[in-house]
Amino acid sequence: MPTFAKMHVYALIAFLVGIDLLSDTPVFGQPTLSQSPTPQWVASIVPNGLRPETKKISDGYYFKLLDYQLHAEQQVAYTHIIREIVNESGVQYGADISVTFSPAYQQLRFHELWIIRDGKRTNALHINKFKVVAIEQDAASFIYNGDYSAYLVLDDIRVGDQIEYSYSITGQNPVFEGRFFEDVYLQGSVPISQLHTSILVSASRALKVKTFNDAPAPTIQPMGQLLRYQWKRDMVEAMQYESYTPSWINTYQYVQLSEYADWEAVGEWAQRVNPLPAAIGGTLAAKTDELLRQSDQDPKKFANAAIRFVQDEIRYTGVEIGEYSHKAHQPDKVFSQRHGDCKDKSLLLVSMLRHAGINAQLALVSTTLIDKIKERLPSPSVFDHAIVRFEIDDKPYWADPTISHQGGDLDTRSMPIYGSALVLESPRSELTPVASNQSGSIQCEEQYILSPDEESTATLVVETIYNGHEADQLRSQLAYSSIWDTEKNYLDYYSKLYPEITSTDSLHIDDDRELNRITLLEYYRIPAFLAKNETGYHTVDLFAQMIYDRLPTVPATKTQPIAVNYPSDVAYRITIVSPYGWNMRRSNFFLDRDGYVFGTSTFAKADTLIMEYQFKYHTSAIPVSKLSEFAADVKTIADQQLSSTVTINTAAGAISRGFAWYAFLWSLVLLGLLVYLGFLAYRRPFLPKADPEMHYQYERVGGWLILPLLTFLVSPVVISISLITSGYFDAAIWNGHQGAPSNIPFKLLIAFELTGNLIIMGLSVICAIFMLKRKAMLPPLAIGFYLLNFVFVLFDFLLPQVIPGLKASPIGDVSSVIKAFVFAAVWIPYFMLSSRVRETFVNP
Repeated sequence: MPTFAKMHVYALIAFLVGIDLLSDTPVFGQPTLSQSPTPQWVASIVPNGLRPETKKISDGYYFKLLDYQLHAEQQVAYTHIIREIVNESGVQYGADISVTFSPAYQQLRFHELWIIRDGKRTNALHINKFKVVAIEQDAASFIYNGDYSAYLVLDDIRVGDQIEYSYSITGQNPVFEGRFFEDVYLQGSVPISQLHTSILVSASRALKVKTFNDAPAPTIQPMGQLLRYQWKRDMVEAMQYESYTPSWINTYQYVQLSEYADWEAVGEWAQRVNPLPAAIGGTLAAKTDELLRQSDQDPKKFANAAIRFVQDEIRYTGVEIGEYSHKAHQPDKVFSQRHGDCKDKSLLLVSMLRHAGINAQLALVSTTLIDKIKERLPSPSVFDHAIVRFEIDDKPYWADPTISHQGGDLDTRSMPIYGSALVLESPRSELTPVASNQSGSIQCEEQYILSPDEESTATLVVETIYNGHEADQLRSQLAYSSIWDTEKNYLDYYSKLYPEITSTDSLHIDDDRELNRITLLEYYRIPAFLAKNETGYHTVDLFAQMIYDRLPTVPATKTQPIAVNYPSDVAYRITIVSPYGWNMRRSNFFLDRDGYVFGTSTFAKADTLIMEYQFKYHTSAIPVSKLSEFAADVKTIADQQLSSTVTINTAAGAISRGFAWYAFLWSLVLLGLLVYLGFLAYRRPFLPKADPEMHYQYERVGGWLILPLLTFLVSPVVISISLITSGYFDAAIWNGHQGAPSNIPFKLLIAFELTGNLIIMGLSVICAIFMLKRKAMLPPLAIGFYLLNFVFVLFDFLLPQVIPGLKASPIGDVSSVIKAFVFAAVWIPYFMLSSRVRETFVNP
């Protein structure tokens, strides 16, 4: 939202940061430019002759002088540039001249243009050689602001040349009513040997100044009835852009100036520019009344219908030339032409809501600064978007009329994160928090079904459910793409993983707009899903691409917060239904951080292998203090948790499925035996070590003994759950190596693990009972418990390592062995040597 010189300043900054402003598509009559002497009020600046280090010069050029002087009262912005070419890339990127202006209210005049080579100055200013073209850089967003670029392709530019030129842009957008506000940038993406900025304003203006990113404050010098605000800087280093930086972070040194006293003053200006219509009539009133009747005069139903009408049936297109950069067209015109920009559509919606008796206001927001708007000086320039605030039954609601194809109702409709809004209402406009609603999620399941008749072939059924804002986004994509294009894109997505994949049915789309939920069903056939490896087994590589797409690349040199794909809430599930069984055990991984959560679980259930992934961001940006942790987590997730190689033994043929009764019966027999042995041990007298006449006796278990007691009580529950969930009573698990040389060793390993777990579970129950009864036999039983647990975990880890074909099958790991060893090393000596143990367990 520019001042009279703001468009010029933005063009200059865009040039500094390498933005291409040129286009060759004019939309209006060609404006003209002229040549004139330098304005008399301009202060002459002599170059300092300094030069930045060569290694700090990018794009092959630097600014020897960047001089910007603004006369606020005459509405003239003067720019003087000397650019030096240092290598061949500078000839490519720094040899042309481009100046942006708005001919609707601005005039462009060039003063000089010199090519300096070996100290000799050659006049290159020939106005007739300039080309003036429209540069509708926002045309892709359907916004046309009437800006033009005057550009000149200089001839015969060589390494070592200096290009010196100056120009002035005169004129102010009348929509700002002569009020002054400006952002002065004191740094760019190109080194600047000498920077000078000067602003002349009337001493009667109550100008506020605020600096950012350690920018220097101006020197202020009286000039008669004027004040000169001035900055002089030498050897200004370039600011390097960091990828994934949030939009609300501006790392350049800059200064903001504004004569607006407060946000209320900005609101008063905005209300003068866009006053609310007293009433609407004609076809617009008729349409509003029609929506009221269809809504049964229910305010909430009507508001929902009006929002959907403006969002979907008034296309987003803006012609923002001159004062219409900030002034909305009248609602009846927008309704009749069926198009408008954000302020046009917002004012139209406000008018319809007020016609229905609903209190509604226009609200200004910043889509880039978000809530950081509070840190800026009050000024129209901080806003770039208009939305609507209204109330029903004293409850505030927000709506963005530019978002099409939204689902849900007033209470569930998604609302982007806009931070704070300047709500335009009388008698006072003020910044108000915008209630955002970014609830939404994606649940995706890819089900691969292996064919028992065609080895290596699989069918794939993909069900994806989009909720909330994710459904809004998908609905918009589907509206602008044909079903054929969407099907092709989805097929191309999977063809990168499976080149021979073919679609077996059309895409099924179920859109419940009221619940704001879209369900997609895809159907494919994959002839070469499995690949045979050197062991004779078949394998398939799987990758959780949907999760990977949410992970950014975290540069090692990142010094700013990193923006993430917020909001993201993805539940991704891969299942493989196989007639050959599975020898995979449950594995889990979980990360719970302040800004995100990730979890994955892999397990087999009957004939189905299930791999579940969950990923969600809690914040829109990861702070600098958490970047190293985030980078490590991203690497761990991407490198270790998203990809899997699944092994399938197709030689086993169709396996027996269902409940493994032999494992269950063996469990009953073994547990019964343990109960019997425990009963015999309980009834057998066992003399205590402590003499009751010479030692104090504790009447209850206490002290550090509480910890092993908890272990004995909790272990049976944990082990029982593990036996059930890990598939020890699933026939498919027992037959996972059927037909392979490792079949018998694998079944023996399963039996060993089942038996060991049952013994430890039974022994823990016996220890718990003996401990609560303070039986003297408890210490040797506890020592046996911890020793047996360590030996079992150690062997469970070692056996699969030495038995061929079982290396991928162990339930144990190094961490389990270490934990069991630590427990044994701590508690075995304690039960052997502790006086409290001797004086607690005294019952024979």
